[in-house]
Amino acid sequence: MRSRLLSCILALIALTTAPGLADWTQWRGPNGAGVAHDAGSLPESWEPGGAGVRWQTPIPGEGISSPVVSGERLFLTTAYDSPTLDRLRSVLRIAALAVAALIPIVWFLGRRRAGTGGDGRWARGVIVAVSFLFLIAVLLVTLRPEQFFELGNPGRAFRIGGALLLIGLVAAFGWLDRRSPARLAGALAVLAAAALILLYMPASSRGPTPLSKSLPFVALQVILAVWLLFGHLRARRSGGSESRGSRPLMTLLLLVLTAAVYLPINVLNGLDRVVVCLDAGSGEILWQKTVFTSPPEKKWPTSTYATPTPATDG
Repeated sequence: MRSRLLSCILALIALTTAPGLADWTQWRGPNGAGVAHDAGSLPESWEPGGAGVRWQTPIPGEGISSPVVSGERLFLTTAYDSPTLDRLRSVLRIAALAVAALIPIVWFLGRRRAGTGGDGRWARGVIVAVSFLFLIAVLLVTLRPEQFFELGNPGRAFRIGGALLLIGLVAAFGWLDRRSPARLAGALAVLAAAALILLYMPASSRGPTPLSKSLPFVALQVILAVWLLFGHLRARRSGGSESRGSRPLMTLLLLVLTAAVYLPINVLNGLDRVVVCLDAGSGEILWQKTVFTSPPEKKWPTSTYATPTPATDG
């Protein structure tokens, strides 16, 4: 788990353990008044690790809520990267790097396989260029994700992830025979995916994302998809030879690579929202329970994740 440990220094004096005092069951205490009744023994001041502090306990995550007290138990909430999703992202990153290393080898070993169509060399060069452009982009976002993605900025992740998805599909289906129905299906899938990306682009804090900001992320892919589509239609109509040899292995590798880089960006991400229970007398963490996993949240350098204060009826 990549989340850091925050030192949660809780001044738990007579209020938390002394018999006869009211529980602190919600934010600002009973009735939300922010007043501790019958707490004449409370210290007027305290220092971390010094006077007035009974114990201090490191709490996992970033974003510690105000604590509530019920009987001998203290509850608070925290947030940290989902360990399960983090492991899945790590596996997919390793898979992406492994497949990315295989693609140049497969291309080099089979580079002489080509058809004899009139525009074969030109078409082959376009697909090779697109494939290696995609490969370079994958390596960059896999090895240096912090340069491309901002936590809590779903619009940016959606645009970059969508752009990679589309260029990966174009490269993958471009290696098939230009008369293949699968190549036609791939071109149509790219056009449909581009339309969905533009339609469902997340809004920013300033309002809906303008088309001028989203269109550059899909324009090249749409042009290439239209080129694949018309190339297929011309080949079917003319009945001529294919422009280059069909390479289904390259298609398979590029599809796997596309999934391995897209899923961590737009699907396998989130924060675990966790309730932590501690013993009010000793500060020992008794249990932690993930309540739900939420989308990534923007965290400012001088702040933490927003976490709600729990409440208990005892």
